[in-house]
Amino acid sequence: MHPGVWAVRTDRGQRRAGSAPATRPCTHSVTCTGVYFGYFVNLEAFFVHPFGDLYGGIFRISRKSRERFSCTCPMTCTGVYFGYFVNSVTARQLLREDGKRRVRPTILGRSPYQAENETGLIRRPGVWNSSRSLLLWRRARCVVVNAQAHLECPANEIGIVSSKQKQQADRKHAPSSEVGQRQEVERLIAKDRLKDAVKQAKLCYKAAASTENHHLLERAYYLRADQLRRNGMPAAAVEVAHHLLEFGVTDPKLVEPTARLLVALGMSKSAQAIEGRIESPETREQLALDAADQAVLHPDRTTEAPAELRAGAARVRQALDALHAGDEAKAMEALRDVSRSSPFSDWKLFVRGLAARSRHAEDEVRANWDRLDSRRAPFRIVRSLEALSAQTPNPKSGSATSLTELEKRCFGEPVIESLEQLRAFVAEANWDEVLRRLMNIRLRLQRIDPKLARRLTDVVYEPMIREVTAYEYREAMALAKEFHRVAEPLAIDPHWNRFWALVWEGPIGSLEDAERYWRKYLKDLENLPILSPDERRLAQALVLEHMGQEHVGYVEFLEGHSDPFSRPASKQEIGRERKEAVAIFEESLRLAPTHPGTYRHLIDAYEDWGQPDEAAAVARRLLEKVPDDFDALEQLAEHFSRRDAPAQALEYVTRARALKPLDPDLVREEWTIRMSLARHCALEKKWDEGRAQFSAAERVWAEGSQSFHGQAQRIVFELKAHQNERADEMIRDAQERSTEAAPLWLALWVEASRYKLPQIEQVRFDLNWEKALPKRCRSDTAGAIASLLHTFIDRRIDYPNREQHIRDVVQYLQRTTRIKYTEHDLESVCTFLVDLPKEKPLLDKLLQRGLKLFPDSPRFLWMAGLQEMAKGPRQSNMGQARKYFEAALKHAQASRDPKKTALISDIQEDLSRLRDLMSHPLGMAFGGGRLPDGVPPGFRDLLDRLADEMGAYPNEFFEDDFDDDDEFDDDEDDDSSYSPPPRKRASGKKKKKG
Repeated sequence: MHPGVWAVRTDRGQRRAGSAPATRPCTHSVTCTGVYFGYFVNLEAFFVHPFGDLYGGIFRISRKSRERFSCTCPMTCTGVYFGYFVNSVTARQLLREDGKRRVRPTILGRSPYQAENETGLIRRPGVWNSSRSLLLWRRARCVVVNAQAHLECPANEIGIVSSKQKQQADRKHAPSSEVGQRQEVERLIAKDRLKDAVKQAKLCYKAAASTENHHLLERAYYLRADQLRRNGMPAAAVEVAHHLLEFGVTDPKLVEPTARLLVALGMSKSAQAIEGRIESPETREQLALDAADQAVLHPDRTTEAPAELRAGAARVRQALDALHAGDEAKAMEALRDVSRSSPFSDWKLFVRGLAARSRHAEDEVRANWDRLDSRRAPFRIVRSLEALSAQTPNPKSGSATSLTELEKRCFGEPVIESLEQLRAFVAEANWDEVLRRLMNIRLRLQRIDPKLARRLTDVVYEPMIREVTAYEYREAMALAKEFHRVAEPLAIDPHWNRFWALVWEGPIGSLEDAERYWRKYLKDLENLPILSPDERRLAQALVLEHMGQEHVGYVEFLEGHSDPFSRPASKQEIGRERKEAVAIFEESLRLAPTHPGTYRHLIDAYEDWGQPDEAAAVARRLLEKVPDDFDALEQLAEHFSRRDAPAQALEYVTRARALKPLDPDLVREEWTIRMSLARHCALEKKWDEGRAQFSAAERVWAEGSQSFHGQAQRIVFELKAHQNERADEMIRDAQERSTEAAPLWLALWVEASRYKLPQIEQVRFDLNWEKALPKRCRSDTAGAIASLLHTFIDRRIDYPNREQHIRDVVQYLQRTTRIKYTEHDLESVCTFLVDLPKEKPLLDKLLQRGLKLFPDSPRFLWMAGLQEMAKGPRQSNMGQARKYFEAALKHAQASRDPKKTALISDIQEDLSRLRDLMSHPLGMAFGGGRLPDGVPPGFRDLLDRLADEMGAYPNEFFEDDFDDDDEFDDDEDDDSSYSPPPRKRASGKKKKKG
């Protein structure tokens, strides 16, 4: 393929090289300066033929005419944008001459960049016709022909110009003479196009392996390596330097500069080999000093340096670190053994002067710094410091002038101001400006340190993902692809698969889309060089753990899905998703069998799915790998305690208490388990073992054993053992200790049912309980009986007469709405009522009582916010609920009571969930008040789902809300023939686990 030959795109934009659509050879003369995706770029003058249309300077060839295309007019091709000739200067003139009047009044493809495009190559993407054109622009690749010669274009050479063909054309049409080739190399060197100069110098040497050409290629290699070093690309510079050494340094003028370059790149062994060819002792001495300076400034580049040189540089850096920390004595001690003849003597003087400068001892500073060698790095650093100190601050900008100068001296160019501007644009969510500037800042940071460019991507990474997930599909994809193009890839995500997986997890994607990229990322991690083999396996396990969490969230979404426009998920579909989630978690555990996080997520999943036995099995597996995992021990203790297996529960709670002996929750848990174990001993008639458990429980928590519930259990145990006299004595003693007998009689009746005492004993306690109920209500009595029954409800412990006891306690509490409660007792009462959905009116009254008596109590404020949300989407006042939560959080954070500060995490979680709901399109309708009346029946299921997200009670909000007279009722609502379309697996957004 010759330069100057244009390309024609086939139908559907596919490339087809070597096609010959013309019927006869083209005889026009052309000069091509570029091809963009198979089209001309920047057309100065162009041809027309009967099958074309002209739109205000934009020429289009119809598809029907492509097979019969031919042209005879002379032209100069400089531009076409996606099948359209752009920026024609003589278009209308050519049309007038040919008599083809096809000009339309409007100009298609106007953009802010048109003026730029009229004189040169299109440097930036612009939306010429539609948003689709913008996407196509970004997907295309630019192929530059860059030909200078005019030539005749035979028709059989019309086709797509490939990069290989372009290189062949460049070589074919390069200057033919040896002198011309060397002049071309010199011209490229003068223009600082050193990469091209190396290529051209290779061609010169290949054409004629003369000494002059050898020296020319050496110089091109050296200049290119030095350019890469100065631009902050040491790895690439080392690679080019190796090519230079392999080729051989024969030019005497390059021996000394090459040796200095090798020292600067940390290639000490190669530098020593070249130093033998240097005759000047002063030059060799200076190279040794340069190597010492390089070891101090760039210790990462001195792996080939001698051990004594690296040790000396380490002492200098240790002294500088100590001086930076303010420990001058340690700094001086580190350099005490550095002699005057040492190559690090100037660094010792530099550190001494720096220490004196921190003490403002100017005479000592001058005594040390005036002795520095002007050819050494310490002298250059001192000169920069003194230049900065001598500058007069700008009154308008303060120290900005000094900071800019310091940046120029340290980095070669200022970057902090650009970073500040970028930070401001990110904070303002002005992503157009962020992406426009990101590439430039990235390249500047690369020249300073490649790690800084990756750090910049890391900083913008999360805000970009949040921004993308807030957009619709088309805008989100355009934004994400542009960020992918201009940002430096992270070392942990070199192929951007992690980024795209996180993007597809947003609203624009689905679970399958995200999982496809996560699987690709797992393959990336297999050979990631920055991680060790163990770290790679752990990283893969963490990715799989995240994927498992996403599947669990999707299961939760399917179970709570109530979209009126699609069918609910079947049990089989939910079952498959559960199995897939478990399989992914198990795959993660095979890679990292000792990682406790995956076990915990799997345990939580089984608990959410109502499979406690499977959850306990996973917890036992975790303990096999991590025997001291506190959460697993605590969970198993609670699991077996709820299943009324106190012997097994005691084993795990004892091991957990060995890890945290002072944990108050574990103390109560062990006490409860031992009291339950005593009941089991009584049922098995093991009286001595039961009494031993009571004694052990009292040692664990004496206060619990002395409570009315603890005494009741001891009394019932003795009755079960037929020690009636002893039991009666204990009852009398308990009555004397308590100010109110009602809690004791209730506890005795409850435990009599659980211990299976004879009916006569149970009736005895029942009668005494009924006698105590009508007495005057007291705060401590209400709190005690509510706390007693809450224990059984919370632990899901059932026993005979439990429902009767709950009704009796509720009747008692209904008489307490005006008594003066203590804060602790009222908290116990409200906590008990929260578990009884039918008692919401009573709970509301008592909560209002609590807010009046204890306005600074975080628990009452928090419970009031939850109760407001539980009223449902039509009655709830989200603004009021948010005020409750914010006040609760404020008082909890200000409190010093451990019980109140323990509520902070729960309050923060509920407040965050409420804010998410208020930002929901439906939530915005009642963000500051109640949802308006007259909601159409079609929104019933959507509001139900929203209510479920808020934790509202089911089947409660829409009773009698929509009757036969509802203004939204019509015949279509009653059409039973309507069947919602089947729902695809990933048709909606997963509900994240809250």
